[in-house]
Amino acid sequence: MVTNTVFPKYNGVVPGMGKRAPLAKNTAYIAQREQNTKGRKTLEHKKSLAFLPVGEKAKVLSVENSGDMKRRLQDLGVIKDTDISCILDSISGDIKVYLIRGAYIAIRKSDAELILLK
Repeated sequence: MVTNTVFPKYNGVVPGMGKRAPLAKNTAYIAQREQNTKGRKTLEHKKSLAFLPVGEKAKVLSVENSGDMKRRLQDLGVIKDTDISCILDSISGDIKVYLIRGAYIAIRKSDAELILLK
């Protein structure tokens, strides 16, 4: 356990859990943190089109965009099991060019993040 030599009165204090709770035995704090992270819905474990490197190829799993953008992407051929390859990346990194069904299509990063890949 790391001790605070400058302010020894703070040794063993867990933020938000009272004055002097021991760090090793305080399981309520750890359980509360785990509970807070369980309910979050994140796309971290799924691969999105925005993070496909230049020269790589992948298949579309789903399109999570909504409204008009989803319709436009589907009209361009971005549907399930379509092969997509990243051809070019812009200098700013905001826009990438993809080869989709024989057509070169530029998609913004914010829109590409919602296209999930296999």
